[in-house]
Amino acid sequence: MLYFLLVYQIIRVALDVGIPFYSYICTGVVAMIFFHVLQNIGMTIGMLPITGIPLLFVSYGGSAILGSLMAIGLVLSVRYNAPKAMDL
Repeated sequence: MLYFLLVYQIIRVALDVGIPFYSYICTGVVAMIFFHVLQNIGMTIGMLPITGIPLLFVSYGGSAILGSLMAIGLVLSVRYNAPKAMDL
């Protein structure tokens, strides 16, 4: 459920930002998180084949955690650099 809360918050940032490029960044991060979570859920319940995709922020993997943290950093940067109308 925490992943879906994270996705929801990123979608809110994407919708509140008035700049299309920032929305595209947030959409890409949401797609990455959503795909990883769905793939891992599918592997766990046996509906999808087992692959080497790590579960974000949980599974061990240096490059995976680095990429995930950079993606969340981009979303935080979008939120910080967005026009101040978002702070209402």
